[in-house]
Amino acid sequence: MNSWRVFLDIDGTLTEGSARERAMENAGLVLGAYGDPSRSYPQGKEAFLAAFNHPGVFGLDTTLPDAGALLDVLRTMPSVEVFVLTARDVEHHEAIRADLDHRGLWFEGMRLLCKPHRTLCTTPEYKLWTFTVLTEGCDEEHILYVENADHLRANARAVRPRAHIVPSCSEALSIVGGLELKG
Repeated sequence: MNSWRVFLDIDGTLTEGSARERAMENAGLVLGAYGDPSRSYPQGKEAFLAAFNHPGVFGLDTTLPDAGALLDVLRTMPSVEVFVLTARDVEHHEAIRADLDHRGLWFEGMRLLCKPHRTLCTTPEYKLWTFTVLTEGCDEEHILYVENADHLRANARAVRPRAHIVPSCSEALSIVGGLELKG
């Protein structure tokens, strides 16, 4: 029996954070759209990250449409390990897990892996190292990684080229349905 390893990003994958972005703009913590090379942080990037990743603003996010459906399918699979892999800071681990649970995006046995500290390493370094270590020795065809960031998907694809690496829960659902992921 082959076990599946599933990795899920939060921001932009399970939830949509444009309301959090607007709150940061209104507070004067960021100028410019996410991904824009001219984006700036008038009070410093650390101030922006501290405010943007504070549990008090998690409730501004909306749950993306197929996120709950994907978790419902994963919950019923007989041989699956589900890892939520996020760049959100580990200091908010319990609040992050509670928010996912409140949204119906959590079930017993899942694991939440948060970035150790914003300044310890970059998000691409953290996510690639974690993904690489947790997929060593796995059958690549039994790996599913759902990540909205193009560069992070490209990094994962470079180390596990036969894995199922997709940008959305909608695409992950089509894989789950198409392959009938049974242990």
